[in-house]
Amino acid sequence: MAGQIFVPNGTTLTFDSSDVGGLVSISLPSETKGDVESTTNDSALQRTYIPGLRDGGTVTITCRLIPGDAGQAKLRTNYAANEVVEAVITLPDAATTDSTVTTYTFDCYVNALGGDLPQDADDTATLTATLKVAGAVTEATA
Repeated sequence: MAGQIFVPNGTTLTFDSSDVGGLVSISLPSETKGDVESTTNDSALQRTYIPGLRDGGTVTITCRLIPGDAGQAKLRTNYAANEVVEAVITLPDAATTDSTVTTYTFDCYVNALGGDLPQDADDTATLTATLKVAGAVTEATA
């Protein structure tokens, strides 16, 4: 088998130097690359393209709402402040076969913030946020 499937339980998010508590789910940066048309008159009636600018995309998170959690408070403050800060997603060492830790580090800001306050006694309140990646994403293993 080329790789192993793992359960990402234990993945963490550090936002502006604070751990975000109650993390339930998180996406990896949804990076994309633009297409630049490079067709010329001698392209034999076929459009041609070259890779364009990269976009770091977004990261979507869902947390159990924890009043007083410093990381969740920083998400709310950042949304209001419009500041670019550093975020780090750390995968648990179980994500690799050799017990190394993988991190994704990027600058970002909160561009959407919300949540859910269910009235069912068997549910918990949630906080959701979308982080806009404001530059390159660095993947590293240690």
